[in-house]
Amino acid sequence: MSLAPSSFLWLLGYQAVWLITAFTVARGHAWIGILAAAVLLAVRWIVSRERQNDAVLVGASIAAGLVVENAIAALGLVTFRPSIGVGAAPLWLLALWATFGVTLPATAVMLGARPAVKSMLLGLLGAPLAYWAGHRLEALTLAEPLWQGLVAYGIAWMCAMPALFAVLAALDRRNPQGD
Repeated sequence: MSLAPSSFLWLLGYQAVWLITAFTVARGHAWIGILAAAVLLAVRWIVSRERQNDAVLVGASIAAGLVVENAIAALGLVTFRPSIGVGAAPLWLLALWATFGVTLPATAVMLGARPAVKSMLLGLLGAPLAYWAGHRLEALTLAEPLWQGLVAYGIAWMCAMPALFAVLAALDRRNPQGD
């Protein structure tokens, strides 16, 4: 199973939105990151042949983001720049979770067989790197000692990733042709 050029573009688009968001949030302009996420989501909506599936994946990703971000903030391991949000989770971060949702099919292809299992390792290792980078860019603040927040994010994402891939698998079983 190979990664199609369109799948690679969604992964690249997500990384671009992540960078735009991190840089602009750190400078007090979270709306730019939210706009970048909205553009990527709108493009996906326009070109997708699986809009209902995309909507479910975006919704599941936002729900996971609400749980993860609010739980880790409640533990006092992260603080976010003042922003409109749901609980402690700022809207800009929920927008990132939403855009992450549309990358799940491409990520599943990249991970190959048994993506839910492999995604646990990806979440455990990748999430701390992303949040550490966000901390370094000053988009968020991890409490000292940093390792506690990084471990918490790794564990949270290690749990969230297979849950999100379970949603994707259920959608694939319901509609096997995909897009």
